[in-house]
Amino acid sequence: MSSTLTSRRTQLEDIDRVVDEHVDDDPIDVVLVDDDPDFLDITEMYLTRERPEFTTHPFTSVSTAIEFLEDNADVDAVVSDYLLPGTNGLEFLKHVRANDPNLPFLLFTGEGSEQLASRAIKEGVTDYLRKETDPSQFSVLANRLHNAIQRYRVQTALAMSGKRYAKLVENSSDVICVVDETGTGSFLSPSSKHVLGYEPKELLGEDAFEYIHPDDREHAMLTFYHLLEHPEEQAKIEYRFKDPAGEWPVLEARAKNLLEDDIVNGFVINTRDVTSTVEREAALRHQRNQLENLRKSLTQDLKTPLTIAFSTLTLYRETGDEEHIEKIKQSLARINQIIDQMAELSEFDESISDTTKIKLEELVKAAWDMTETGNAQLQVIDSKVFDADPGWTQQLFEHLIQNAIEHAGQDTTISVSIDNDAIIFEDDGPGIDPDAYDAVFEPGYSTGNGLGYGLVIVKQIALGHGWDIDVGEGRDGGARFVISGIEFEPHVYT
Repeated sequence: MSSTLTSRRTQLEDIDRVVDEHVDDDPIDVVLVDDDPDFLDITEMYLTRERPEFTTHPFTSVSTAIEFLEDNADVDAVVSDYLLPGTNGLEFLKHVRANDPNLPFLLFTGEGSEQLASRAIKEGVTDYLRKETDPSQFSVLANRLHNAIQRYRVQTALAMSGKRYAKLVENSSDVICVVDETGTGSFLSPSSKHVLGYEPKELLGEDAFEYIHPDDREHAMLTFYHLLEHPEEQAKIEYRFKDPAGEWPVLEARAKNLLEDDIVNGFVINTRDVTSTVEREAALRHQRNQLENLRKSLTQDLKTPLTIAFSTLTLYRETGDEEHIEKIKQSLARINQIIDQMAELSEFDESISDTTKIKLEELVKAAWDMTETGNAQLQVIDSKVFDADPGWTQQLFEHLIQNAIEHAGQDTTISVSIDNDAIIFEDDGPGIDPDAYDAVFEPGYSTGNGLGYGLVIVKQIALGHGWDIDVGEGRDGGARFVISGIEFEPHVYT
């Protein structure tokens, strides 16, 4: 036997031992091709007796066998003679290999020679077996056929698994990278394109630390050097990363030192974009701070009228003076006002979706009628129709009107106009200190006798509609509120 065939047989036997340990016996379809019908019959009989899981499909010509193969993609193996009418087994092999490069193909022939065996192996035949007179040859054929099919199934499964793994890595929300002891990238998974914005080839050979924000770089490098000295440990850090657009998304990286691993020979780093998580956490911290400020402000706001009410009640009991009752009523009314505004804040939904078409002038006048305005004057300079929640939007203007009268006085003139996508609400009072423009929307902030929640509610309602609200100086030096991002109907009402 030639050294080529011997080496091939040894490799197959080693693989067969592994296959026998790990692969179950499933139904197997085998195509048999031989120009001798009697030999086909006896081959079928012995194969199915040796291996009951075999289902055989006999053919005496290559053309009919090819037709069957083209119509049946689930065939597991082919066993063919060498000498066949009008062709030979190796020509048949070429056709099979053109459709499936790995389908087991066993040459089972009486025209054997070392030269033919070597040629068959080089052409890509899976195995080669000479026909003998001893019936035990069919047992050998059955075993080799079985093992070849199981190897084929294992290889197919591994190939599919590899493709699946590659697809998962490519579309993963994590990036897998390997860097050497200097921080230079040697491997980067394809997912870097949609996670980091870079193709792998753009970052390979680059110093990874150069892409880290300068304020985060030192911490990242110290962590890296610590893992150099302590390879048994793992580390997790967050840092800002410069993307191709010059933005700085926040990444979370988990690193393990595998420099001593012969296969990896580097640091394995799993990275994911946590920008949205960090932003949500920051928003929650801000919300918690706002709630804490609200709690403190509410405690103080309630404590004052309660103290006045209890103190005045004591005086009433001592003197019987009815004037004290009026002062108690005022304090209780103040408490009721605080409770009402807190109810508004707690009931408000952050996103408003139940909207209808409303006319600005009608809405503002309805809010004006619900507010104690004294001698104040209202001017609605122009009006358009837009989509909004009528109830919440009316409350928005009620609070703006109350705020204007409280700070600008009972004789103020309030004007409402439209500028592109914005409603302009102005008064002619003393205005707002520019340093306080942001603070006016914080809970509890007030420079007058108000509770400091009205403008908080105004901002929540605006944001709930998807609008923005800003404060500045009006044309006459008073306060100017700009509610923008509104989609108006084109028709103007006067």
